[in-house]
Amino acid sequence: MMKRAIMLASVLVITIGLTFATSTPYASIIEIENDSRTTITGTVSDANTGEAISGAEVSIPAADVSATTDENGTFALEGLDLGAHTLSVDAEGYAAAEVETEITEEGATVRVELEPER
Repeated sequence: MMKRAIMLASVLVITIGLTFATSTPYASIIEIENDSRTTITGTVSDANTGEAISGAEVSIPAADVSATTDENGTFALEGLDLGAHTLSVDAEGYAAAEVETEITEEGATVRVELEPER
């Protein structure tokens, strides 16, 4: 009977140990703390009138990310590495533009004014 109790206790201790050893409750915390990706947000507007341009394509070709501006001319590009990036902005009826920006841990906010095509 004593051997059986010791064996049962050993199995229980091993099972509990394996449960804690295989679960990773801190893995997501570590990933968040080490995540060096962030977001660029901004607006695209007409350089002459200041009106928002909806439907403009904003992209960072080197990072293979893009977004389309909403009805307020706003956009967000997510999952970007920290550092310098070049945004390409295209909208129908406007000259294309490129904008240099520096992304910090807080992200970056960009205002792009497009010149109408002549």
